[in-house]
Amino acid sequence: MFKQLNHSDTGGLSSSEFANLYEVFALRWCPQQSRAPWYSASALEPLGRAAAAAVRWPYFEYLIYALIIGNGISMVLRVCEAAGDLQDSARLLCASWDTWLFLTLFLLEAGLRIMAMGLAAYLESGWNVFDLSVTLLALMGAVLLSIAPKLFIVVIFRPLRLMRLYKLKKRYRDVFGTLVLLSPLMSSAGCVMLVMYYFFAIVGMELFATYDLRNCCVNTTVEDFYKFSLNSSTPLGYYYLNNFENIVTSGVTLFELTVVNNWFILMNAYATVAGQFSRMYFMVFYLFTMVVLTIVVASVLEAFRFRIQYKRSTTKRDEEKLLHEEVHTNWEEAQRLGASGDLAEELRPYLPPGVRTHWFSLS
Repeated sequence: MFKQLNHSDTGGLSSSEFANLYEVFALRWCPQQSRAPWYSASALEPLGRAAAAAVRWPYFEYLIYALIIGNGISMVLRVCEAAGDLQDSARLLCASWDTWLFLTLFLLEAGLRIMAMGLAAYLESGWNVFDLSVTLLALMGAVLLSIAPKLFIVVIFRPLRLMRLYKLKKRYRDVFGTLVLLSPLMSSAGCVMLVMYYFFAIVGMELFATYDLRNCCVNTTVEDFYKFSLNSSTPLGYYYLNNFENIVTSGVTLFELTVVNNWFILMNAYATVAGQFSRMYFMVFYLFTMVVLTIVVASVLEAFRFRIQYKRSTTKRDEEKLLHEEVHTNWEEAQRLGASGDLAEELRPYLPPGVRTHWFSLS
């Protein structure tokens, strides 16, 4: 702490340096760890050095992006290929020979990075965690699709690797970084929306659960949307399914009202069967959703604007300085500054004689 305060290197603190005492007390100090690679002095050192050399190859990242693009092209070709039914199409897309080839190459890439960096350092990167997770999910999907062809929903896992291409452009990386920072806000907004849906669903069930909308609006402007017949049906005649019979159906109905899916058709139908005052329910719900969604959108736009301005005005080195402070010292200097007794015994393991030690503080 004294070294951090004594910027003038005079061996004593001036009044201005002493004024920063409380800020330094809030710092947590730790010695810098050895920078030797994890595989040093182990039986895996030859493999680790080879993997590190491969990862540091200037064209390694370009090769990985080429594999990702090739994976996308193969998926497009598989989609265009004729197949018997939906299950055959899913198997061609996510369980064919090219799928296993690219999955093997992606697993080999992850293995090389882990051997070069170590598992802990590999998992510190969010993109590495994303790549490994998506590859393992695609592998699991291919296995499940080979065992149970009816589980064609797993086809969504293979195209996810294409999102790695967003890393190529800095603006797209800022978008993903901002989304990660906004996840607590989005979670809170989601909770507010769920509570609001639950409230209006309960009110809607109390007001409209007894009304049947089939053939409810004869001689009105929305008559065609509610025509129902056991023998035939029209493409427009399925709006009667948007009702308030139970909590699940009410939630689906309110979601469709939120995305403005012809909300006036549903409002006019209930105004016909339940009275004109029922319009108030839909108008109040519409106003509530607009207020909540406006607040969410404003918060997202403000976060994006702040992050873009921050990235333009701050360098990587400035960010590192904000995160930690660095101090260099040794045993001889500690003794010269007055370290003795119990303090000297406590510092001795961290300050070997004749060796200059680097210390970092985490704020």
